[in-house]
Amino acid sequence: MRSRNFTRSEFSLVDNRDKNSERRKQARAERSRTNNFICIVCGCTYSCAIERHHIAGKHYDKLHIEDICATCHCRLTEAQRSHPHSINEPPSDIESAAHYNLGVSDLFALRARLGEDYGNKLIRITNNRKLAWDKEAKALTREAGHYLIASSACDDRIASRLRHYADCLIDEARKSKTVTQTAKQRK
Repeated sequence: MRSRNFTRSEFSLVDNRDKNSERRKQARAERSRTNNFICIVCGCTYSCAIERHHIAGKHYDKLHIEDICATCHCRLTEAQRSHPHSINEPPSDIESAAHYNLGVSDLFALRARLGEDYGNKLIRITNNRKLAWDKEAKALTREAGHYLIASSACDDRIASRLRHYADCLIDEARKSKTVTQTAKQRK
């Protein structure tokens, strides 16, 4: 097998790729204000997967943004597509608050689902008789699984309350639009 001789320009191309990669990594760290990224939903620490999520949706609020992993961002964006359509153009403050509540509700609901899944997985692992478990490690793992399931139930209740508040706010936004239209028609 013959060895290949690299030209100077090929080495600089590799160096530039490394420099560009490092610049992108630094830009992500600056945006997320940390070098140790952790997704607030699932706990993912893969910094290349950071995406910016508008909690209420860009149309309703451009200020409240969270850095989350790409997988959770995809799931949350899909959940936003099922939110009610805009009532007012531009959206009223009440409508924006409703969509913010819906966005936070989606965050809690996703955390609840992922936490419950992981908690059940931990419990299933401890039931595996093929694995040699230290008695204390097995007990702690089971306890962690049950804790995650209980914690997920709390997250789910929070999500439910926030969704209820959002529904009330959306009803209020619809009423205020109807009142405004009626007042304009009378003039």
